[in-house]
Amino acid sequence: MKWSRSSDALTLSDAEEEKRLMFGLIFSLKEFLRKMAPTASSVQSQSLKIFKTDTYTCHHMETASGLRFILTSDNNAADLHDVLQHLYSNLYVELVTKNPVYDARSTKPITCKLFRSSVRQYIESLPAFK
Repeated sequence: MKWSRSSDALTLSDAEEEKRLMFGLIFSLKEFLRKMAPTASSVQSQSLKIFKTDTYTCHHMETASGLRFILTSDNNAADLHDVLQHLYSNLYVELVTKNPVYDARSTKPITCKLFRSSVRQYIESLPAFK
């Protein structure tokens, strides 16, 4: 099965609804992990990295500051944690946080065109994308 989900197929309201649903799902799974931790000290070591369904795999990385990076792929894709780490370290930090007009407290989507195009170019260059 080829993972070829087009973002163009989503309307703006569909995309916003999908973001809310994904946030709720990740939040719920993280709470579940926290509650299932055998001890309070192991809560810190618990993290949600990957979950799979019958049709897709969700790869998740959360930074120390609480910023989340999420990629969905087909179930044949390998672990994409290194990809998420690259997106954070090499693209987000370099192109967004070092941008003088960036407001770290803003909850608005990132509008930096260079960041968005760099992410797209990087993702499309991956073997898992093809």
